Amino acid sequence: MSLANAINKNDLQTVNKLLTQGIKPNKQDLTNVVNNNNLNMAKLIIPSMDNKIINDNPFLFIRTINENKIDIANILLKYINPNIAIQSLVSTRDIKTAVYLINNGYSNYNINDILLLLLSTPNQIDPITEVKYLFSGCPNAQPCINVQYHDNDAIQWAAKSFYPWSKTVKFLLEQGANPNVNNKNALRWAEKRMTDSKNSNPDIYNQFKDIYAMIRNKIYSPDNQAQKLKIITFNLAYAVQANVISGSEKLLVQLCQQTYKGGDSNIEGLSQCTLNAGQWLARQNADLIGLQEIGDKYYIQKMLTVFPKGYETIRQSPQTVYFIYNKNKLGSGTIISPPNLNVGGSGRPMLVVWFAQIKLLAINLHAAHKINLKQTIENSFNSITIPAGVKPNRIIITGDFNDTYNAPLSEINIMGKLLKQHGPPPKSCCIDTDTKYQFPGDYIFDSDYQQAGFYGVPDDAKTPVLYNGNKPYVNSNSKNKLMSDHEPVVFYSY
Repeated sequence: MSLANAINKNDLQTVNKLLTQGIKPNKQDLTNVVNNNNLNMAKLIIPSMDNKIINDNPFLFIRTINENKIDIANILLKYINPNIAIQSLVSTRDIKTAVYLINNGYSNYNINDILLLLLSTPNQIDPITEVKYLFSGCPNAQPCINVQYHDNDAIQWAAKSFYPWSKTVKFLLEQGANPNVNNKNALRWAEKRMTDSKNSNPDIYNQFKDIYAMIRNKIYSPDNQAQKLKIITFNLAYAVQANVISGSEKLLVQLCQQTYKGGDSNIEGLSQCTLNAGQWLARQNADLIGLQEIGDKYYIQKMLTVFPKGYETIRQSPQTVYFIYNKNKLGSGTIISPPNLNVGGSGRPMLVVWFAQIKLLAINLHAAHKINLKQTIENSFNSITIPAGVKPNRIIITGDFNDTYNAPLSEINIMGKLLKQHGPPPKSCCIDTDTKYQFPGDYIFDSDYQQAGFYGVPDDAKTPVLYNGNKPYVNSNSKNKLMSDHEPVVFYSY
């Protein structure tokens, strides 16, 4: 007698004999046991089966749950991975059964896992009904859904879908999903889906366009003022400000003196090149400007006279790094770093400023040469005591990193946030004949590094010089003005 016939006849003795002889039950044998709800036969058959057959057919386990054949389900549970059953249920959008298995202890998944499985499973139909069902079982006082669960927040997966799930995206945003998590991956994916469908399917394109708009509006709402800023970093060079031919800046100062009748401006004590820099900066309408190598506060005070009203400066005496900032946009800044904070030694300052109004932490630095930049910057920052109320949404570092000796610095970790540049390191250093503005080192690092925008040296800020061998001279065909031996690096968000 075959094993299948013995099972159908409920002949336990023959089944046991055949199993002892090495006969293996197959999928149909297990199906027959489940169909007949034969517990004693299940106790014989299931332990003798190949586990792969059980795990490859999770819907048999699910049937025992749905048909209340709990005793057989409990036997299967010893041999099946219940999470595979959950995944199978979610793939067919049987969310109610998946939730039942979780609530009754059949799986170590939780409701958050179900939500992310649902959102990461491709399906042409918007899963709004299933998503709302998951949220419906959450007590208001203590929600069981966390829309930013783990590293993969729900809104990112919803936006990443190849199909425009507009209703789900809208619902998740209403429930508090934060598109700023994971560096705006949600916005990036929405933009990609929109771009990919632009020429192939106008209707789908318009739906993705609506999704992109919803996410972008959430990010750039009044509650997220720190997200869209114009930022500049600029080393203004000591000798240029003082109009003294000295040090690595001497070639620039020589050109300034030749071009501008001795190099002085009509503002007493301020060189014409430094005034040019101030006038260029003032025209940018920037929100945050990090300046390095400021020889005297007098220079900043004079420069500020050409800025529109609303701009203020902040620095920690006796440091030589400053911020100029738009107080109307950023609110008041508060220094939270000590005056002796440095990056690699004396005369290499780090300034840390907290803008509470928009929850922005801004750092400006002038690093020493030939140091481990990442380690030194992080250690210097970690040495300060952070006030209890400082919980930034965004962290920005401007500075002259003197990074011409190794591979350009790629990332920095501050307060648990990863900061990167918005693109390839710009070449902004310096006028001397060894570098000829072909070296990086003036950077803007940002925790919001995936935000779209222009990063680099603007065309109207490039130093108007050419080289005759190793001798620089002013390019008479350029409308640009001499400013410093460094060039300014900017990030202007779109």
